[in-house]
Amino acid sequence: MVITSGVITRERDAVKTDLATLMTYIAVGTNSTTPTSGDTLLGGETFRSTIDSVDTTSQVKEVTVTMLIDTTEANGATFYETGTFNASSGGTMVHRNVFANYINKTVDFSVLIESTIVVTVTDNT
Repeated sequence: MVITSGVITRERDAVKTDLATLMTYIAVGTNSTTPTSGDTLLGGETFRSTIDSVDTTSQVKEVTVTMLIDTTEANGATFYETGTFNASSGGTMVHRNVFANYINKTVDFSVLIESTIVVTVTDNT
């Protein structure tokens, strides 16, 4: 059996819509360990805020979320990791990523966090 490309596209688009609806907060933290599919929280969360924007239209297979950490927010924190969640605390973590280089946040600059999730659906029959 072969799943048609129309069904694969529909499934991918449904997953994109679900992700865009589910992700409402971005958090940053201090843990630099490699992310795993079993992660449920950041290793050392220091700041969480609502997502500023969600883009599901720029790229066919992608959902991109952004959040600006302003000059007045999270100062003194060191960021190694980021994750997206569905709640202002706790909740379901949708994804986690570790930065190649850490960020020491100060009042001198803002930080724009942008996370892109690529959604693919394949026929494994």
